[in-house]
Amino acid sequence: TLPLAWRRRFPLTVVLVCSIALTAQALAAEPAVSFGEFLAMLLATYSVAAHCPLKRALAGALAAFAAVGVHSLQQADAGSFEWVYGVVYFGGAVLLGRAIRARSRRAEERIRSAAADERSRMARDLHDVISHSVGVMVVQAGAARVALATDPVAAQRSLEQVESTGRRTLEELRRLLGVLRADVPERMPQPGLAALGALVEQVRNAGLPVELELEGEHRTLPPGLELAAFRIAQEALTNV
Repeated sequence: TLPLAWRRRFPLTVVLVCSIALTAQALAAEPAVSFGEFLAMLLATYSVAAHCPLKRALAGALAAFAAVGVHSLQQADAGSFEWVYGVVYFGGAVLLGRAIRARSRRAEERIRSAAADERSRMARDLHDVISHSVGVMVVQAGAARVALATDPVAAQRSLEQVESTGRRTLEELRRLLGVLRADVPERMPQPGLAALGALVEQVRNAGLPVELELEGEHRTLPPGLELAAFRIAQEALTNV
């Protein structure tokens, strides 16, 4: 039973050691096996099936079956029941181990797929945030350069808008990139249709005449749909 402590790291080695121990005990003068030793062999057989590739799992299972067979033959009252007993219990351990391994592999695939989708979503959001904000800042910086000699007050307003846009952009970038850090205590919600007013005001301050008209009754939409609508409006205004 001692090798079971390493059954996850070295499952094939563990089942081979346990099989050799069982075979040695079967060849002894008294081949009786206690219930604990029986469970140890079952656990070692399950582990090699659950944690090893197919070929190594089959090798470990064959070793376990061979040890159980030798033990059955050494018993004075061994009969066909002993063989059925071994096949059912140890075969079930192998099938259960392979089923658990297949389930774990599917779960890992789903996790990797979800992570890839999340990275793709973050990349799209980063593109939207950066392209829109940088576009607004470029326009305002250009306006400040033109007005600097003739209208210092207008130039100052443009520079203030550049600063304000830059700060908001940094905040949103920190929020988006914060999901990659484990020490970020809070998360800000994704922008939705309620943020369109602030978006329009930002573009209007940059010098583009924009009007926002609301029609109908407000109703709650899925967060993903609200984010998509906001990003579409943001990208359209950036392109204009």
